[in-house]
Amino acid sequence: MAILLLLGYAAICVLIFKILRVQVNKWTVTTGAIGGVVLVGGLLLTMNYNHPFTTDARLYFFTTPIVPQVKGRVVEVPVKANVPLKKGDALFKIDPQPYQFLVDGKTAALEEAKQSVKELKAAHDQATAVVERAKAQFAWFSKHTTERQNSFKSEWSLRQRSTLRRAISTPENSRSPKPRQPSSERSSPTLRRSVGSTRR
Repeated sequence: MAILLLLGYAAICVLIFKILRVQVNKWTVTTGAIGGVVLVGGLLLTMNYNHPFTTDARLYFFTTPIVPQVKGRVVEVPVKANVPLKKGDALFKIDPQPYQFLVDGKTAALEEAKQSVKELKAAHDQATAVVERAKAQFAWFSKHTTERQNSFKSEWSLRQRSTLRRAISTPENSRSPKPRQPSSERSSPTLRRSVGSTRR
């Protein structure tokens, strides 16, 4: 600051000597030098006296924190100092390898899930086919069981009717049991056969 004041005062003195055409001698030069020292010294003293001073000072400055949405190690900072930035410019680059590993793992899990979906769909189709086959068999058996039951009922009713008709058409005498022969008469033909065979 003092140098600037001295240079300014020297420029003013040069202009005064040239414009006003003041003679340069020992008195004018001495007067200009003493005047400069007094003027510049007075300004510096006044400025130092009126300027606030403290031994305990604090410096305040405003900063804008830049925080990424993801965590990671910064591997590159393409921003240069004192260069204006535009919207969309990259401020720094984070190491992508950990996130790439996660992406690869999720991709593999997705492919495995797709394969599982295909297998489950095939199993579902197979189970559906088994269910349809079982339904068809159940319908077939139900139909044939009903038919057999109907035929059995019709046969049973026919047998009952025929039995009733026979019972009605048969006379009472024919239904009475025949008298049994005595045991001696029943055994006589057998005895005669045995006797005849011995004679021969």
